[in-house]
Amino acid sequence: MDVAVVHDTSAWTAKDHAAFQGHWTQMKIEAETEASIGDASGLEPEPLASHSNLTEQDTSQGIPVEPWWPLPVSKIVDRSKGYILVNLGSSNTRCHKTAVDLITSPTFKHDDSQEETGFTLEVAIIGGSGSGQLLHLPISEDLINQPIIFSSNNPREAKVIFRIFGVQEDQGHRGNHIGTGIAFLRTLQERLAPQHETLVRDHTVPILAKGTLAMIGSITFSFLIVTPLAAPIVSPLATCGFWNHHGRTTIVGHRGSGANTTKHTNLQIGENTIQSFRSAVASGASCVEFDVQLTKDLVPVIFHDFLVMETGGNIPMHTLTYDQYMHLSKLQSPNGSSSERAKGGLKPRSHSEPLYDENAVSEIRRRMQYTEEGIRSEIKGNLRGFSIHEPSTTLEELLTQLPETVAFNLEMSKLDACMYFATKESQNTDPTPPFPEYPMLWEAEDRNMDFFAIELNLFVDTILKMIYRLGRKRSITFSSFSPEICILLSMKQQDYPILFISKAGSVPMGDVRAGSLQQAIGFAKVWGLAGIVMLSDVFVHCPRLLRYTKSLGLVCGSYGDLNDDPRCAK
Repeated sequence: MDVAVVHDTSAWTAKDHAAFQGHWTQMKIEAETEASIGDASGLEPEPLASHSNLTEQDTSQGIPVEPWWPLPVSKIVDRSKGYILVNLGSSNTRCHKTAVDLITSPTFKHDDSQEETGFTLEVAIIGGSGSGQLLHLPISEDLINQPIIFSSNNPREAKVIFRIFGVQEDQGHRGNHIGTGIAFLRTLQERLAPQHETLVRDHTVPILAKGTLAMIGSITFSFLIVTPLAAPIVSPLATCGFWNHHGRTTIVGHRGSGANTTKHTNLQIGENTIQSFRSAVASGASCVEFDVQLTKDLVPVIFHDFLVMETGGNIPMHTLTYDQYMHLSKLQSPNGSSSERAKGGLKPRSHSEPLYDENAVSEIRRRMQYTEEGIRSEIKGNLRGFSIHEPSTTLEELLTQLPETVAFNLEMSKLDACMYFATKESQNTDPTPPFPEYPMLWEAEDRNMDFFAIELNLFVDTILKMIYRLGRKRSITFSSFSPEICILLSMKQQDYPILFISKAGSVPMGDVRAGSLQQAIGFAKVWGLAGIVMLSDVFVHCPRLLRYTKSLGLVCGSYGDLNDDPRCAK
């Protein structure tokens, strides 16, 4: 009996569908099956219809698609206004609360209808504008990429109102008012410390019955406040991404001249330092990639790790002032940086006697081994003894000291692997994008971190203002694992491209939007992002998905060990 790989009407296989939806175990099973029987069909995917014509019910091509907005949200907002984005339910895959949980009670139950059936939910705003939304219960569709959007001149002081109504007597009209819940956004967001916010984005408010005030249920929702970027904006002259649109490979310096690692036997320059970035440029890199974080006094510094191990504790960067952070770096440094010593007539590292305090460096190494990062990591970047240590640097120093011809890849989340990019015009691959470092709840849970960080708008605005002030003609790209960071960047500006990074469902993620290629594509299209970056396995096993993603007008990048295999990076 002949056995063959089965394709649907769009030439997709079961392996393609499994990879697309983030079912990695099934994808690997299907990949082994295809490898054993061979796929000699030579079929290519059929041309795809314009994404603006695809709907949730469109199955004529056999391709699961996300519901599409007529235009990306970022294209229709007024950037001089503030906005409140409300999502019903939770995007947290570790949260199992339903969006609307009504308690069975004769106070509001209508006839013999089932619980929730025949009820509607109205979401409205106090202190803002917007038509609100009336939803039939129970809510069955996925609304994660369809937030309810309100505008407000003072969004932090707004209140979100949830009203439950009975059965609709006429189509399009509300029934009897049954109960109400209200959420004070400032109280929910700023309950920890000034200029900070909780990483817990899901909130539950009670629904109180009209008249009796008895609790008849609850609403679980999340919200994101978007404030306008209040800064004198000078539009950049160079707005394209760092990837090359002419089919040539772009060399990108990862954290400068390379991330420090025990895999290298050669002498390494401390990562994320001016000397490392200069070395990368001197070696032929036309772009450099780095992570940006904010200190407690809001100085954007270049630092990769979530926690500052040199402190000897699980201390995040946003709890240290700039001077405190730099002191940790100076403890390992000789008397002045290499450039400062050269100005004084002393050649760097020319003396046989040590120019730094060996006891201080040894103490730093000892206390790091008990930190959360120290337990997990094989090596600490820019640590004397593992690399040529140089003083830590800032975003301002990079913007002013590196040539404007060097593109920036500004990163917002921890990512150890090099990324490669393919545009719609080219199948060739190029490396990663940049973005500021900002933790998400599930990362904080896994790393035993505190569940708070600098307020998101303050974090993004501080970095954007410096980019606009000093970016000049430089090509700059933002990218992030954080959906919230991507949304804020897209709604605050359109000058610099944004890439959403995801592990494509390879490991359990704390956010449903990061759970698969399908979710990543829908998210990128809704918010007008330039493209996505996925773990390379999904594209290596299923090249059709790479072509599909690019056919939607998205830049498509990948990262991971398979990128280092010449047989895979074709």
